[in-house]
Amino acid sequence: VDWQPIETAPKDGTYILFAGSNFDGGQAVVCWDTGADWWMLDDGKNFEIPLRHESKLTHWRPLPEPPALKALGDK
Repeated sequence: VDWQPIETAPKDGTYILFAGSNFDGGQAVVCWDTGADWWMLDDGKNFEIPLRHESKLTHWRPLPEPPALKALGDK
């Protein structure tokens, strides 16, 4: 799936990949916190990105599927 405008990002708690000037032109995994009404950065520390910074978020895309893992004992 290609990058999509931020206005179309899901706000249901789904983790997604964001791009924007908040991350020096880079990307970050975030989700919408439905209880607090702001984006949460997935940095392992629950750093909160307040909604007032949403204007710096420009695009999003779904996270890719993880690679298939072999079961124990498979060769």
